[in-house]
Amino acid sequence: MWSGWSTPPPLDCGDVPLVGSLDDLPALVDSGRYSRVLIAFSDASRDRDLAAALRLSTPRGVRVDVVPRLYQLMGSATRIEALGDLGLVQVGAPSAGPGRRAVKRAFDIVAAGVVLVVAAPVMAAVAVAVKVTSPGPVLYRQERVGRRGDVFRVMKFRSMRGGLTGADELSAAAQGEPGAAISEVVERLKSDRSRITRVGHFIRRTSLDELPQLINVVKGEMSLVGPRPLRPFEVECLEPWQHARHEMRPGLTGLWQVLGRSDVDWETRMQMDYSYVRHWSLRQDLRVLARTVKVVLRGEGAK
Repeated sequence: MWSGWSTPPPLDCGDVPLVGSLDDLPALVDSGRYSRVLIAFSDASRDRDLAAALRLSTPRGVRVDVVPRLYQLMGSATRIEALGDLGLVQVGAPSAGPGRRAVKRAFDIVAAGVVLVVAAPVMAAVAVAVKVTSPGPVLYRQERVGRRGDVFRVMKFRSMRGGLTGADELSAAAQGEPGAAISEVVERLKSDRSRITRVGHFIRRTSLDELPQLINVVKGEMSLVGPRPLRPFEVECLEPWQHARHEMRPGLTGLWQVLGRSDVDWETRMQMDYSYVRHWSLRQDLRVLARTVKVVLRGEGAK
């Protein structure tokens, strides 16, 4: 099998052999060693890639298959069937029914309660450090969108000087530029870190600033694992399929935190959130929590 991209693939493809690019395709199919062409679209023109592959491969009896861009949203339970000449991919409802949601909620209450008790001395020390090293409140609360679109106030230890947090500035900047992409606004504000306090740098790098969100978990506004809660202005920019993320409680941690944290781009985050909601399981939550501990200890992707 030949597998190639017109630009280098961003991820490791495992056992799939990468033997060339689109420019190498004529020589590869003429060699007689390959019977199948698999196209995984990159940032290049998908029409150009497909047309070239069909033109070069079909006359030589080489099969051409295309990996759809929706592959990130599908899981092992996906069913493919035909309706006449039309190929259909069945996308089912999220897998967390009422019973499984009750199990997830019970786990959240018990686990978050235990962690709150164990982490109480650490949280007290962080609170004192924040208070004595810079003026302002120990905690800040900010509106986020939770399950079914309900708005709640998420809590964190304050890490910046001044009246506004970086997140508040992000919200104001994005609302002032409704046409700007969220990712562009985020990147623009990442460069201004002059107001992060010395303690703020430490608690961000170690994720200690997130510990007060355990209270949000106990209150039922959040879960230990799930899609991260978005700000209202971010939710307004979501595409229709991305609203599926609100079918479950937002999480203190989630897939994108353990797979890159701040290094993961916006579109990939949305795809991860969608996949999590659709294929949720308690086993997956336990794996994410275990991976979160490793990521936090290593400081991977922390900002």
